[in-house]
Parts: sequence; C-alpha cells; structure tokens
Amino acid sequence: MRSNCVQKFVALGWAGNAWGAKHVLEGQFDYTPKKDIKQLGIFGQPAYLRYGSAWKLKSGALNVVARLGQSADVSAKLVLPVQDGVNVTIEERCNYDHFVKGNSGEVNYQWGFGVELKL
Repeated sequence: MRSNCVQKFVALGWAGNAWGAKHVLEGQFDYTPKKDIKQLGIFGQPAYLRYGSAWKLKSGALNVVARLGQSADVSAKLVLPVQDGVNVTIEERCNYDHFVKGNSGEVNYQWGFGVELKL
C-alpha cells in the first residue's frame, strides 16, 4: 500500500518477481473532490489500474507500463548497451484503446531514442 497525501492519492497492489521479471500491479484511487479531477478513471470514477514490469535481457533491459483509466495507455522503454559506457535507449507510448479500435488519428503514438555516454 502506498499513499501521497499532498496529491490525495492512495494505491493498493502487489509487487514481486515472476517469469524472469519484476512486476507491479496496483489499483489506485484519487480522493480529490470529483469536480477538481482533470481526468476521471474507470467508468467515470477516480479509480485507475496500473501495471509495470522490468525485464533484464541478455543484453539490456525492457520496461513496460500500462495504465487503465478513461483510456488505456501503454509505454515501453528498451535500453541496449552498445559498448562499455554507451547505451542506446528507445522509448514509445500510445493510447492502446484507439490503437485496437483502428482510430489512427487518436492513437497519439510517440517514440524517441537517445544515446547515453558515461564518462
């Protein structure tokens, strides 16, 4: 269980290791007065689900986060070591609801990459 009293937020969930990765699954509730919430969650209520996983690969790491509220958003980040002190990161996110429904204009697909040099 975790809570942020300043943001009026509480969550209850599970974290553990399974299938070779770390996983987190939690239900979240925003107890801000409903009229002040910018984006309501599941069925118009201030309730949300969040899933995250962290996978260690033979060469690199993959992190995936899925959020379910009024819509379902999915993001993934792949970190690949190129050589000692050099990593390449590829990240993407999209609105999965619209992706599945075929509403290409609403998917809001974003991606990017970066190169990290450690001195």
